[in-house]
Amino acid sequence: MKKIFTILVLVCLSTLAMAQPRSIGLRFGYYYDASYQHSVGKNFIEIDAGTWGFRQVHATAVYDFIFASPNWASKGQFNWYAGPGIGAGYYFGYAGYKSVNTGLVGQVGLEYQFWFPLIVSVDWRPMIGVEFYNGGTYFYRTGLYDVAFSARYKF
Repeated sequence: MKKIFTILVLVCLSTLAMAQPRSIGLRFGYYYDASYQHSVGKNFIEIDAGTWGFRQVHATAVYDFIFASPNWASKGQFNWYAGPGIGAGYYFGYAGYKSVNTGLVGQVGLEYQFWFPLIVSVDWRPMIGVEFYNGGTYFYRTGLYDVAFSARYKF
């Protein structure tokens, strides 16, 4: 787990060193996240950290490929995107219930970039992985329902 986190931090820091557009904001859905996007050429990296019902903390990193940019709007720009990533979380529930989950993430979404520095998006980000609790290992399925709306300030 420490190796994965270290690799993730190094990738993020090397990406942030590039002088390219980025955005920061909030993501609301199954989870409540602080969200950061950083452009890498035409594509972007999205890093989110947040909570679920104030009983779980988690972090997710996704590399999104922009597949299409239809010209539906006269001033802004639409983007269809999808990409793979990783995620991990820690749940501390009632009556001493605690678990750790980790897995692979996929993301599919549609964003709209306004002519002023605001980006709104809607996406689905399922997470498939394992959950460790009570001395056992289980299939993590809670992350399959992560549909969210995001609003970010582009700078």
